[in-house]
Amino acid sequence: MYKRLFLVLLALLISAVCYGKEIYYSDVLGRDLAIPGLGWAGHVGLALGDDTDNAAKWVIEVLNEKNVIQMNSIDEFKKKTKYWGSRYGLGPYDKSTMDVLTEAYNQTAWCQTYTNSTDYEIGEGDLSTGKSTKCGKWRCDTFVAWCYYRAGYHQLMENPLILPRIVFDLFPLENSDRPTFKKSFGSVYQLKADKNFTSMSLLDINAMSYEEFEMVADIPLNQQTPQYIQAEWKLAQDTHLSNIKRGIFIDKISMSHEPNVIPKFIKMYQETNIAEIKEKLLEGVMSYYQNNLDQVKLNDENVLLKSFYAKLLNEKLNGMQASVVVRGYIDFHSPDEVLNNIVKIDRQLINIEPAAALGLKLDIATLSIVLEKKYISSVIYMLREKNSSQLEGIFFIRMKMLYSHLKAEQSINQIREYIESLSSKYLSLTENNRLDPYYIFAKRDYLTLFAMCQENR
Repeated sequence: MYKRLFLVLLALLISAVCYGKEIYYSDVLGRDLAIPGLGWAGHVGLALGDDTDNAAKWVIEVLNEKNVIQMNSIDEFKKKTKYWGSRYGLGPYDKSTMDVLTEAYNQTAWCQTYTNSTDYEIGEGDLSTGKSTKCGKWRCDTFVAWCYYRAGYHQLMENPLILPRIVFDLFPLENSDRPTFKKSFGSVYQLKADKNFTSMSLLDINAMSYEEFEMVADIPLNQQTPQYIQAEWKLAQDTHLSNIKRGIFIDKISMSHEPNVIPKFIKMYQETNIAEIKEKLLEGVMSYYQNNLDQVKLNDENVLLKSFYAKLLNEKLNGMQASVVVRGYIDFHSPDEVLNNIVKIDRQLINIEPAAALGLKLDIATLSIVLEKKYISSVIYMLREKNSSQLEGIFFIRMKMLYSHLKAEQSINQIREYIESLSSKYLSLTENNRLDPYYIFAKRDYLTLFAMCQENR
């Protein structure tokens, strides 16, 4: 009997050792995708926490919503759809894996768009001015893969195919919150790219599973033949193809260096009445010119873009459309032209999600001293009104680059006064701050900016 009891206790001990670990920072969490009929495609996010022994309470994830990169509670993540569990083990819990989360957080400071494609774009800015130069283009799995890659872990990016299920399984170890249901991910690894869109019918492409479609579509740009590119264009314009798959083709073309993309996309935009496709085309135009600006100027397509955005600035737009149009307008118009159309720009900014509006105001502030005075004042007013560590964090990241390039003494004084007014919030830690995931990261950048303001007194 004692021997049997000993064996039971030993089994429980082994179980606790193998499966007792909680979720810690940089672990990956997985669940079904919250889209009817596509749940199996999956969704992943990164666990957020500080670099202590405390279990993580939040997750940073990419969602197809107005605010693309979000921080949410792990409890909320688990409840949305069928939860897969969490995994870890690509790297040790040290500064290197904390760098994964730092990159994830830093991407929130730049403009962001969502894509259903495996092609992605990294959000970037001009370090000499602090102005955005490229908007991030993300899906949940490419975001996780990139953040690990940026921190020195290349395993996810080196996989032949990126899908949420594959990214999740590439983390070798399982946490104690493993689900009771059986995951059947094997079919993902058995897919073969033995098909080609150039020889497939529209009916066959529509019938393809999301995973198989991605396998066939995931061809590097430098390996795409003229026939394949022609097929992409044809399918991107075909109204009988599902909007999700059309959007993937639009995203892929927007990441290419093909000629005449701008006029073709603008023509498609003007001819379609499908809101989802219109938004994809607006994002596609922006992605293409941000990646091919020299070619756009060489072909005088900047003149076409200037006219395109000037016309759209007068139209009634939703928040996502307005964000892209205002960005396009300031990228292709002179500071004086921007100043002369401030009323129209401000009218569009009202409809834009706060984080995106904040970024745009900071971008406009880099154009001239007059615009700097107006929009730095507007930004400070907005930050005081919202009192949000999410927005403050974005401001701190961007202002670390922009501060030394400010031209107006008025702007410098306003920022210094504002930063000093936040000292009680960021130089101490309250219970409310402990419950705010954005605060942890914002505080680091606040301390850097606070020091900069003190040095330049």
